[in-house]
Amino acid sequence: MFENIGKLKILKKTKKTIANIYIIKGILFFNFKTMQIKRLVISSILGLVFGFVCLAFASSNGEVIFPIAASIVSGRMLIGVAIGLSKFHMKHWSIHGLVMGLIFSLPNAFGAMSVVNPDFSPMLMFSSTVIMGMIYGFLIEFITSVLFKAKMR
Repeated sequence: MFENIGKLKILKKTKKTIANIYIIKGILFFNFKTMQIKRLVISSILGLVFGFVCLAFASSNGEVIFPIAASIVSGRMLIGVAIGLSKFHMKHWSIHGLVMGLIFSLPNAFGAMSVVNPDFSPMLMFSSTVIMGMIYGFLIEFITSVLFKAKMR
């Protein structure tokens, strides 16, 4: 029913354990020793998930070529990694998510201006990319800080 299958070490030479790995009823669980590792893992996974959600929205009108698809997914994952690593304390977690989403969506937004789409002007592509990045940043921070209780320290 409960099986400890190992410990996740920082380096092979160190004795410091950062996570215990368990299998409970066939489900793999990680028990992180530090909140920051938990926060980084959760926010990175959420960034990847929202990257694919964003890619699904982008490909709703047709196929998206691989370089643009990779840019979309990696850009959204970068938001998650940045939120997980960030030490910038702001007055509220929601402001932190919005600001990180804004900052890390700007490179994709400038790239999105070059995409030729008859339905969107370059300025509309820029603004929609930034606004959606802020929404994804907010959602990543909300799920990480509130639902998983992995608050920034």
